[in-house]
This record gives sequence, C-alpha cells and structure tokens, in this order.
Amino acid sequence: MCFTQLRTIELLGYVAFCRSNVHENIGSFEVLVQSEEFDPDHVLNSINSFLLNYFNDTMMSDEFESSFSDNVAVLRNVLSQKDLALSDKTDRVWPEVMSGNNIFSLRQQQLNILDELSVEEFRFFYSELTVAVDFWKKLTVVVYGNGKELKLEVDCNILYDKIDQTSSELKSSCS
Repeated sequence: MCFTQLRTIELLGYVAFCRSNVHENIGSFEVLVQSEEFDPDHVLNSINSFLLNYFNDTMMSDEFESSFSDNVAVLRNVLSQKDLALSDKTDRVWPEVMSGNNIFSLRQQQLNILDELSVEEFRFFYSELTVAVDFWKKLTVVVYGNGKELKLEVDCNILYDKIDQTSSELKSSCS
C-alpha cells in the first residue's frame, strides 16, 4: 500500500517504502521516500496523509476484519515453522545475543500474543503509532543532494540516551 500510494500514484520518487524495525530494543515504524521532484514539506505531508487515509479508509473497513484473520493465520504459520538450517537459527538467535536481551523464546511469545490479538487492539495500536503523532517521538531527516545545500532537520525530542556516541553531531545540532 505504501509503495503503491507514494510511488506509483503520487509519483513522489523512485524509492518509497514503509517498514517496522527494532534497533537496540527500540521499535520504530519507518517511512522512506527519496524524491528529486518535490520539496520535503510536500513529501512529509504526503506521508502523513497516506498514514491517516490508510487508517480511515482501509483499517476501518469491513474487508480489513476478514483479511486481518487471514494475515494472523499466515504469520502464525511462518512463526511456527522449524528452522531448516543452522543459518536460520543463527539469523533468529543472533540479534538476541547482540542486543543482550537473550530472549530465545521470542517466537513462542509472539505466537501467544497472536492468540489474543484482536482487530480492535491492532487498530488502536496503529492509530497510536501513526495517527496520534504527538504521542510518539519523531525523527525527521531531510538531505538535499545534487549540488544543493545539505540540510539536517532534527526533532530534538528524541531520546538522547539512545543516540550512539558517533551521533554527537545530532546532539550538537539540538543545542
């Protein structure tokens, strides 16, 4: 949906995608759009409109309820699959070792959550994550290329204790 709306329909740029990510125990929802044609304000407005419209038009529809249970079943199937090779297990376990969490039963915990997850809870989570933007911390980085001035815009409400030591440039730009 993100790719279809932001790249194919709105033609914002060649690169456009959404994803969830976890880095050093901090979960995030990321939207990346690379545009040569539109200014950053236009791109940010398009992203915010997409997130709101997706919630109102798609997630609140009756069709979403039936597709939700289908998606839960597919995710349950994926999480239930046994590791086929040592590399599969390594790919699953190594991030736990590196993060220091050592939660090696994560798949089982996720399966348990899927057993109890309702459409209403999922809708609430999405709305809190994307629609209620004042609730979450937001980091927006805008980079100008092709001989244009490099500009870095930072929302200074980010959690400083989670910023890597190599990011002192970000910290100083908020002072």
